[in-house]
Parts: sequence; C-alpha cells; structure tokens
Amino acid sequence: MLGRPRLLILDEPTNGMDPEGTREILGFLQERVRNDGLTVFVSSHLLHEVEEYCDTVFVVDKGHLVASGSVREILKPHERVVRTTFAGRVPERETLLADERIKRVESLSPDTLEILLAAEDSAWLNRHLLEAGFRVSAIAPGHKTLKEFFLSITGDRRHA
Repeated sequence: MLGRPRLLILDEPTNGMDPEGTREILGFLQERVRNDGLTVFVSSHLLHEVEEYCDTVFVVDKGHLVASGSVREILKPHERVVRTTFAGRVPERETLLADERIKRVESLSPDTLEILLAAEDSAWLNRHLLEAGFRVSAIAPGHKTLKEFFLSITGDRRHA
C-alpha cells in the first residue's frame, strides 16, 4: 500500500482473522476504494463477506466463469421467492404447482415452504392460499444469500 497501487489482488485476505480484525481490514480497504480510487480484486470462499463488501462478483466453477455482476443483479432473479409458514394443513407441492403462476415449491420444514412465483407477489399468494382453505401464519420474501446462489449454480458438493 506504500506505493499507492491502483490495483490490489488479495487471496483470502481475512481467512483465520478474528471478527474485529476482519472488520478493520475490510473497512480500511473500503476506505481506500472510496478515497483513493483503489481497485481490489479478492479471491475468497467467505461469501458472506463478499456479499457485504464487494461491488462486483465473479463466480468461477471448475475454472469457468458461470456468473458475474453486482450482488444485487445476481440475486435479483430470486426476489420472487416467498417463504410461507402455515398454521395447520400444508398444501401439497403438486397442488401448488398446478397453478402456472407458481414455478417452484421447496419444503424448508414441516410447516414452511419456499415458493418461487412467476410474476405475482406475496399478496397474491396469500390471497390464493387463503381462498384455497390454507391458514398462513407467516409470509415473507425469501431472499437468497450469495452462498445459496453459489451452491445452486455450482452444485452442493457435500456428498462428492
């Protein structure tokens, strides 16, 4: 940093650091980006930090670029995901998928479903479920994290 570089390339800059040190280092880098026009290229598996501190993200899988853009751009297609918790009976997946406005249904727990809507919003879904006789106890946007997005496009390798 002494020579005031325009580009800084870092590999896992906060790996193994305590939370205070991590915040200090990342805060320092953000300040240099804002004040000095520094560009920082970070390679990291700590996706929660990438999501919080980086402007642009490149996702590489097996040496191939599979996604790129701002975190907001990358996660935007997932904005129509709605997490719905039911009080009582939970609708069958097939029942929900019979409506073309519902694109995907995934069970998160015995009483909670994650539902991907084609173009509608959570207010429509709530009305639709109530009219079909289901009691909804909670409904909220189901924002994906960068980690969830990464695993969805590269595959979850826990069992590989």
